[in-house]
Amino acid sequence: TKLDLGLDSIYWYNSHLNREEQEAESASNIISSTSVGQLDSIQLDRQRNKFKEVFPQSRYISILDGLKPLDRKDYILTFYSKEHGFNEYCRFKTNNLSKITGMFMGGSLVFVDFWATWCGPCIKEFDYMKEIKMFFKENNIEILYVSLDYAGAYDKWKQQIEKHQLEGLHYLGTQEFIKQLSFFEKGSYIPRYALLDKDGSTLIEKCEQPSSGKLVQQIKEKLMIKDQSLPR
Repeated sequence: TKLDLGLDSIYWYNSHLNREEQEAESASNIISSTSVGQLDSIQLDRQRNKFKEVFPQSRYISILDGLKPLDRKDYILTFYSKEHGFNEYCRFKTNNLSKITGMFMGGSLVFVDFWATWCGPCIKEFDYMKEIKMFFKENNIEILYVSLDYAGAYDKWKQQIEKHQLEGLHYLGTQEFIKQLSFFEKGSYIPRYALLDKDGSTLIEKCEQPSSGKLVQQIKEKLMIKDQSLPR
């Protein structure tokens, strides 16, 4: 039996719990979401106020009142190279990838790698990119790495980029960002890959994973590229 306490705007999936359980679970979720940088000051205030409205006598209110959001470092656009390290361009908020590719990657096809530092399968796929990157270079295809991390993961994000030598353009877009992208209308799972044309339009909405051994063949067929050996 679901118990609707009016918490839909915060944690609707708690509705299978009783009132006391929802109180504890909702408070815990607000605390944990704040601690990882998922909530900015506006979002925190909204969720905290809603909690107080539903549980005005809660023993957790004093704890929630003491919460402060992490300094947000999101929507960061940066270029990384092994030789020069990071070159941060700006804090650039957009819901349109073509604005990034058009301003910073004009004239090239763009392979978009959606990943996050907490996504083990995403990071594992980096191991399969060496030969594929050679194919990209030969065919004027650049890579845009779009991270779906929370703002609190800024330092870890840069560490993973350095660790795996992910040279190229990077965008720290956050999970709020992906909800506005057509690629994720049917779910926000990652790893996820796409191929964009020079004008930012989508050529392949869902590319094969690098580890599949099918990615280069898929792109070659789409671009009608012939007479090149296929890296596996």
